[in-house]
Amino acid sequence: MLVTWNGEDAPALSGYSAASADTDRCLGNVFLGGSPTPTPKTVATPHRYVNYDRSRNLLEFGADHFGLKSLFFWVDCGTLHLSSSMDELLRLFRRRKINPSIPRDSLMEQLIFRYNTGERTLVKGIRRAEPGYLYRCDGNLQFSRECSWDSDFRGDYLKATDDEIVEEIDGRFASVIRDYRIDDPGSIAVALTGGIDSSYMQAHLTDVYGDALFSFSMQYREDGDVYDETGYALSASSSLGTRHTIYTMTRDDFFRSIPEAIVAAQYPLDQVHNTQNFWTQRQLPPQKRFVFSGFGADASFGSGIGKFWLSLKLSPYRGIAGPFLRLLGALGGETRRQQSRRLTGYWGKIERVDDAIAFLPELDSPVDFTLVKEMFTAKEIEEIWSPKLMLIRSKRLRSIADMIFALKLYSLSATLSSQNRAGQAIGREVCFPFCDRRIMEYTKDVSPEQKHRHWGLTTKHLLKKAALRRVPEFIINRPKRSGELPIKAWMRQGLFDEFLRDHEHADLGIDYEKLKRCSLQPGKYNDFMLWSYVNTVLWKELYLKQFGTVEVAAA
Repeated sequence: MLVTWNGEDAPALSGYSAASADTDRCLGNVFLGGSPTPTPKTVATPHRYVNYDRSRNLLEFGADHFGLKSLFFWVDCGTLHLSSSMDELLRLFRRRKINPSIPRDSLMEQLIFRYNTGERTLVKGIRRAEPGYLYRCDGNLQFSRECSWDSDFRGDYLKATDDEIVEEIDGRFASVIRDYRIDDPGSIAVALTGGIDSSYMQAHLTDVYGDALFSFSMQYREDGDVYDETGYALSASSSLGTRHTIYTMTRDDFFRSIPEAIVAAQYPLDQVHNTQNFWTQRQLPPQKRFVFSGFGADASFGSGIGKFWLSLKLSPYRGIAGPFLRLLGALGGETRRQQSRRLTGYWGKIERVDDAIAFLPELDSPVDFTLVKEMFTAKEIEEIWSPKLMLIRSKRLRSIADMIFALKLYSLSATLSSQNRAGQAIGREVCFPFCDRRIMEYTKDVSPEQKHRHWGLTTKHLLKKAALRRVPEFIINRPKRSGELPIKAWMRQGLFDEFLRDHEHADLGIDYEKLKRCSLQPGKYNDFMLWSYVNTVLWKELYLKQFGTVEVAAA
């Protein structure tokens, strides 16, 4: 979809079927001359939308609440270009002999967070409509915007019993599933790992679309490394009545899929599992157009905050509490890597939200902040964290749990939009029921103490109670698996270096050897930055260079 408008004549629309403009699930809604003006609150399903108001000569557009459906725009020579994909705008760059450039601040942000904040993108001049905002562009191509959806943390936590909350959650989730309105159940595929999130989602899908739905999972078995939850998935599928298929991925499959997934997503991948999902979805039968994922349940139901909460409560007793917490984490199924990430940097520092704001860089970035300080200047770091500080200070947060929830919502669009675009490239529409605003809006007002039990050892307490109504108890009480491929081991073996040997990356201005050395230090959790760097290099070389010579520009 490409909308072009000079501010005078009616907008021109190309690359889109007008007959299906209101209903096409993959491309989104286009209401040219529509009345009344659609907003994220009146468009039920997660769509981008564009509306032209002839009477006021006003173009209005916006993305959905969490950025699942991206919308990019560029103003050049008195014309606004608005597109659902970056491809369309970069083709215009090429036709006008404009070479794309990567802003330095966007590059830094991508490496540290694995996504870009606000309207920033990795291409200078191209902006992305920020999720949850309604944009208005007048005949002079002047923009204004207003927030059309926000996570409002004002007021007290819900005063309701667990059973009342569970009843509400179950009803809302059932409504979310029904509202997908898929005519052919044979076009549905469910990513079923046998965990609580996917099993609960599968049970609701079965209620709406009937038995014998198609479910699938992935396993990896190679070189002594095992990523395999197929036993749980098969047990869950048998109990829930699905026809389950297992796809076995090799290490070569994974590495071949990285560049393919990046090109399909048109952006560097923020998460390792986006590559796994892309490969698995390519194995699905072609008629499986709708792929349901349990992603987002952690944000809604607070997995992980419980042990974080415990570390805060015991912070005055740091000396004796550290071994105790590690023991509790081990009993709860955490790996040493997960434990070190959760506990490092928090002890004795954070007791209130104001304290947490001071340590926002450490809370918000998946990498060790000492590495960030080594790679970038203090001024650069301050510039890319300032939007996050403004985000947190603009809200009246009730607790640190609210702050973590707000940051998760802020970064949600990176994974959602990446999986959505990659899925569209292979004919799939990826659906995320847990990321529906009806779920998010309700669960944010549930207190952290109700989301967890037993000092944080029992996480997702409310989701487990809701799942007990629909899934067998053995699924709810199964041990937690880390679910991670041996990425860091592959980095140490130099397997990611193979990508970089074939591609130019010195022009990014990043000391790769220093980055690699710091990222692979024992006990450090820095491999995310190395993953981001490799992804950004591949995106620049395999995707962006199709449209011209690329350089890194000042912010």
